[in-house]
Amino acid sequence: MQDGAVTQEIRKRTRFEYVFGGIFGVVVLGIGAASVVPWRPGGSDAPKVEGVAPELSSNVIAPEEKERVVIGTRPQRAQQPEAEPAREVTLELTPMSEQELARLLQRAHEDVFGKPPHMMRLSVAWAHLALEHSRGSEIYCNNYGNLIANDSGPFYRLQATERTRKNAKAALGEWRNMTMRFRAYSSPRDGAAAYWRLIHEKYTAALAYFDNGNGYLAGRKLAEAGYMTAEAQPYAHSLGSLQEEFLTRIWPELQ
Repeated sequence: MQDGAVTQEIRKRTRFEYVFGGIFGVVVLGIGAASVVPWRPGGSDAPKVEGVAPELSSNVIAPEEKERVVIGTRPQRAQQPEAEPAREVTLELTPMSEQELARLLQRAHEDVFGKPPHMMRLSVAWAHLALEHSRGSEIYCNNYGNLIANDSGPFYRLQATERTRKNAKAALGEWRNMTMRFRAYSSPRDGAAAYWRLIHEKYTAALAYFDNGNGYLAGRKLAEAGYMTAEAQPYAHSLGSLQEEFLTRIWPELQ
């Protein structure tokens, strides 16, 4: 009898533990489920995305930037550099007489080479500029030789009739009326000095004929090097003719 009573008592306790354990499990699961809020597309409580790459989000501050960010302020953009001043100048006619042109070439030559030019070099240079500028009556913005504008410095625009080509030594194409950019100088002396430097640095082969006093061949060499798009033969003949005029008329007046 005692053994039977003990056995019944054990069974009662076992059933009680199973029932109590089941109730406790349901309660725990219920509490855990209540703490989880299901997310729905478009909901206001959308989950935060962790590990977003800085380049994919404008709101993420790189670690090295955190120390420079003051609480309550937004990172400031770098200031943009000021725009460069306008390079284009107003087209201005700056003519010069034939004698003034010769004297200017003498002074500018001294500025560039440290000495005045000898007669033959001066005669061809004068003839060249007289040909380019209608004997000095059509000079714009102190540009001697009609030098094409480069990537820096002031320039002016002028309508000109030129033959098209890909580069200075390429075959010449058809004649076209086009707007071109030419260099502008603040003084005649600066413009004339730029002419001497260009001839010396870029047209050295032609400068050798300047020194020999051969205006015709100097014109041919300038054409071969792409100085102009005009027909080489008539250009060279005109240059040679103007050089003779300098030697017979302008040079005696300078003396």
